[in-house]
Amino acid sequence: MRSSGILIPITSLPSKYGIGTVGQEAYDFVDFLAKCKQKYWQILPIGPTGYGDSPYQSFSTYAGNPYLIDLDMLVSDGLLSRGEIEKSGLIEDPDFIDYGDLYEKRFELLGKAAVRLDPLNKNFLSFCARHSEWLGNYALFMSLKQEYGMGSFHYWPEKYRIYHTGILEETGGRLKDRIHFWSALQYLFYKQWNKFRTYANRKGVKIIGDVPIYVSPDSSDLWVNHELFQVDENRMMTNVAGCPPDFFNETGQLWGNPLYNWRYHKKQKYEWWIKRLNHA
Repeated sequence: MRSSGILIPITSLPSKYGIGTVGQEAYDFVDFLAKCKQKYWQILPIGPTGYGDSPYQSFSTYAGNPYLIDLDMLVSDGLLSRGEIEKSGLIEDPDFIDYGDLYEKRFELLGKAAVRLDPLNKNFLSFCARHSEWLGNYALFMSLKQEYGMGSFHYWPEKYRIYHTGILEETGGRLKDRIHFWSALQYLFYKQWNKFRTYANRKGVKIIGDVPIYVSPDSSDLWVNHELFQVDENRMMTNVAGCPPDFFNETGQLWGNPLYNWRYHKKQKYEWWIKRLNHA
């Protein structure tokens, strides 16, 4: 039986806070799709955007984009107040988005919400345990990135640039608050995302979209699992992803992503891919 749907990035939904989130506007759009008897909503990737604010240059293939966390829901959860949002100056011109301004103000508010999330909250601890295989390393990666001005991990001090399991201990606990922050954002994102996805499915609307085939060269994926990619001993790419010349670009394209070390993946029985697709 044939079915149809619509493609629109969640961030393109209207919002008084700059870009669309998984808040009320997303629920309203699901209602609209259901009313129009549409069965699918195709979205762009929902991972954290990296270089150029691109969803295809994400800091993690597992993490969710903090930009998509709805602030009004954080108010309902008692983690933010209306007054704090109003004082932040985040309410934007609906016809123009200043991403630099959005980044500064949104993350300041998310920081306040993260501080108020009890690190011993049972739901939070359960979430961290379920996602322990990637969440801890991602939070550590982002904490170090924050410490070094959000620059690429290739320019960190060597003792952190080359990943090893003792890095967390070496930081001497100074990253504790930052690690909680980045972990808390993932908990808040997935709490909202899973609630929203469940709502859409109950309305007969399935969410579909990209799983970017490549990862960013500046990602927790490559930092932790460099052997999965075609990189040298300094974790620099030896080959770069792209596409050959075609109708749209006579000279082809270079995308700036590392290629995979397929021999190693085969040796590992494609475990990384299987886990990634299961997560997606």
